[in-house]
Amino acid sequence: MTKLPKRTKSQRIGVSAADLLSSVFAEFCNIIPIPQDRDFGIDFICEIMQGEHPTGRLFNIQCKGKEEANVEGNSITLPIKVTTLNHWLLQPNPTFLIIVDCQNSVFYWSFPQDFLSSLNKNWQKQQTVSIPVPLENHFEQDVNALPIQLVSIVNSQASAAPQNGDYLGTLSLADAVNRAIDYGLYVLRAPFQRPFQYIGMPIADAARAVSSKPNEVGNIIIDSEQAHMLLEAEGILLVM
Repeated sequence: MTKLPKRTKSQRIGVSAADLLSSVFAEFCNIIPIPQDRDFGIDFICEIMQGEHPTGRLFNIQCKGKEEANVEGNSITLPIKVTTLNHWLLQPNPTFLIIVDCQNSVFYWSFPQDFLSSLNKNWQKQQTVSIPVPLENHFEQDVNALPIQLVSIVNSQASAAPQNGDYLGTLSLADAVNRAIDYGLYVLRAPFQRPFQYIGMPIADAARAVSSKPNEVGNIIIDSEQAHMLLEAEGILLVM
């Protein structure tokens, strides 16, 4: 028989995962697939839609099938090449890693930049870094909105409104954080960074996100040597 190309198991998993994720996110985003020959670790560019109208808020996705990852405790871990991670950090829009469980139609997501900021710079000397994806950061195929925390991250990374039409002189939040680090200023880590992401979250979800229990009135209080954070309950949701 004539020799023919063979589709690998990894390719099959990747295509299935990407197709399933795309079908779900198409409800909330304009999705632009990246051709495989131009893929440097980003599978999709997504623009959040408001009804039928684009918002200009963009984010990137690297999509992987669950079969390619390992479950360790409360996280799924996936080794990502350092070159790919550096490419993600260069992007003007946030990049999310989403692991797809095709069998159960469940999606697990993480924002690797937060994890990388908690490491010392020695990770640059490695070939790969194992990126954790918390099992609690998940949504299912019948989801009716993008995850609140994901949208909050996209909003926080978006450039501020230009001053006097000067887009080049406008500083994004990500650029501001990098400058603060360069000047030796202390930058708060999880769970203190971007505290507004918890506004409007159910108390139970916020408690899991910050790894802390609510007190008797439902408030969540977290202290460290650098910061004090109060997440105040209003009914079943949080305000600040």
